[in-house]
Amino acid sequence: MTGPDPFSFWEGEFLKKFALSCCLLVGLAGSPALAAGGPHGLKTVPGSFMVTLDKQADRPALRGLVRAFGGEIRYEYVLTPDRINVRGLPPGAEQALASAAGVISVTPDYQVQAHLAEVTPLIGAEPVVGSGSAIVCVLDTGINPTHLMFEDQPTRLAAFRDFVNGQGMAYDDNGHGSNVAGIVAGRTGLQLGGAPFHGVAPKATLYVGKVLAANGSGSFSDVHAGIEWCAGMAGDSPSPRADIINMSLGGGAFSTVCDSNDSTGTAPVVNAAAALGVLVVTSSGNEGNSNAVGT
Repeated sequence: MTGPDPFSFWEGEFLKKFALSCCLLVGLAGSPALAAGGPHGLKTVPGSFMVTLDKQADRPALRGLVRAFGGEIRYEYVLTPDRINVRGLPPGAEQALASAAGVISVTPDYQVQAHLAEVTPLIGAEPVVGSGSAIVCVLDTGINPTHLMFEDQPTRLAAFRDFVNGQGMAYDDNGHGSNVAGIVAGRTGLQLGGAPFHGVAPKATLYVGKVLAANGSGSFSDVHAGIEWCAGMAGDSPSPRADIINMSLGGGAFSTVCDSNDSTGTAPVVNAAAALGVLVVTSSGNEGNSNAVGT
């Protein structure tokens, strides 16, 4: 008889299901409410977790454990090499992952949302219109490259990466990203109500990473990967790295400095990008909290 050993196959299936059932029982008995609201008012991404590893962690073994539960390691970050993103875990499986050798912590992956921006005059940017040729990387819902704001220079969009759906061609299924990219680099020559209507830096080169879905929602894990891509640290990063990263998005409400109490793990990624000379800009204050700042 040739082929795989049937006993080994059923033994493996039994162990996998036994481990999963144990994790489900643990999750029901003593797991924190990971699917509910998180700290700072953040909402979790079901089945997605940020995992911190020690230097001796056996990554192939962890990859096999994650696969046994039907999940995958989506990202192994470069800017924060001790962290990975795991997706597709069933409820309770994060408990087994947290107890695996080499795992320091397993925390939920939290949602981010699109934040709207205002027009150039409201931010006092008119004096810099038309100056410079910086590379600006917009992490948002994508971009419509045929929009009238960009039609004068189709090559202005120098790079596009879809972290949500894995599409190769640039697109925007929400519109928010195109709006933000237009504020950044919308062309001159347009008028609105008889007044000039253009972006802050019409000569800027655009890199666009789609990290938000059609509904304007995304995950911090995709945002972290997007920052690495913009900052030239991913395997498929455009060259040269971006000068500026813009993120008109965010989630939660922070009453203290983010670096000191950042459950999303975003501060270390932003700081690492800044250490490379990349200016990282994000929206804040959109929720209008009286005793905290949403960012």
